[in-house]
Amino acid sequence: MNDLFELKRVPKSASDAEFSTKFEECKQQLRGYLKGKYKKWRGVAVCFRGNKDYKIEIL
Repeated sequence: MNDLFELKRVPKSASDAEFSTKFEECKQQLRGYLKGKYKKWRGVAVCFRGNKDYKIEIL
């Protein structure tokens, strides 16, 4: 299986709302890529806040 990754980051000082908004943006952008010849690929959205906090979702 092929994987397509989209990575985003926000500063460590970002609020929870900013972090969530950036993660949603990450997923939306990835969904836009998973079309055409990439429609059968697995998408992995990852958003980092600072060095230790992250969100990840497999689409």
